[in-house]
Amino acid sequence: MRPRLFCAAHDAGGCNAVLPVLEALKAEADIRAWADGPAWDILARAGWAPQRLRASEAAAAFSRAFGQEPPRLALVGSSVGASLEDALVSESRRRHVPSIGVLDAWIRYDQRFARGSDPWAYLPDALVVMDEHAKAEMAALGAPPERLLPLGQPQFDLLPGRLSSFTLEQRERVRSALGAPQGARLVLFLSQDMREYYGGRERALQTLGYDEFDALEALRDAAKAVSARRAAPLRLAVKLHPRETPGKFAALFEGPVVRGEDPYELMLGSDLVVGMDTLLLIEGGWLGCVTLSLQPRRRGADTLITGRLGLGRSCREPERLEGLLEDLLFDDAERAADVASMRRFPIQPGAARRIAELARSRLEDPRS
Repeated sequence: MRPRLFCAAHDAGGCNAVLPVLEALKAEADIRAWADGPAWDILARAGWAPQRLRASEAAAAFSRAFGQEPPRLALVGSSVGASLEDALVSESRRRHVPSIGVLDAWIRYDQRFARGSDPWAYLPDALVVMDEHAKAEMAALGAPPERLLPLGQPQFDLLPGRLSSFTLEQRERVRSALGAPQGARLVLFLSQDMREYYGGRERALQTLGYDEFDALEALRDAAKAVSARRAAPLRLAVKLHPRETPGKFAALFEGPVVRGEDPYELMLGSDLVVGMDTLLLIEGGWLGCVTLSLQPRRRGADTLITGRLGLGRSCREPERLEGLLEDLLFDDAERAADVASMRRFPIQPGAARRIAELARSRLEDPRS
């Protein structure tokens, strides 16, 4: 009989990090997955048939599941706020079942596992972090370093295949679908639900200094100005985050807005990829896309790790945006320098394999 593994995920980032590990273990473990939010769609599209479960019902559901068919291991992503992951880690701890978490991004470390005043209440027994930098930042915030394992980000394992399989025909299809005429520069804006994520516009402004509406408005206006000055066609398109609803920018933006399309194909088909602090900017940079982190009037430290490390191009001052857009769209040397800078960000291949090996050791001997 194959050892049983329970998995839970809610947010898209955490689910995308866990998914390659599930794929690596599916032939040797009896995996049962629960999901809600964007994670349910991601797992369902990948053929995992997850059980939909709300966070408010998770404690009771996991208690029943452990009583009926106890697992040897729990595997979770990470989400901000009350989540399925928290409930599964809590029940695993109560039942003395080991848990492994996979962190997906260098942001809000102390809010992903928090309960009340304890920022690490739901920290799994072992948390896989992306690199030594993430481990050091978490340890500085008070996380127990002995539980932080810098084994990499499994989502990055897929990047070489995405790049090698992308064709010129796919590029042309992307540009046609987004309405970019022949010879036009295509700018893709990667939106995120900053306003909701930070608890409303006022809190987003207090914390960040901006939200996604501010960023898109600044980009829209700068793109129009650059297009007019250059007398060159420029097409702006928006890719929504899985948590965002279609139509949210209807009063602000009249161009193409997409949600479910493959973000990697969209990035590879564009001339410039603009985002705020999304992990996709790091992935796009590795893929050779020209990228720009736009965080107008940003307060405090950069929440994008490449920005904290001084890699890639970023814009906090809206008055600089037109010049940056012009450079990154029309100056070949500036474009090449941006890609070269982003590609200096270290990515560790083979993360899914390393995490799967860790999981196997727990499945074979839960005490290890």
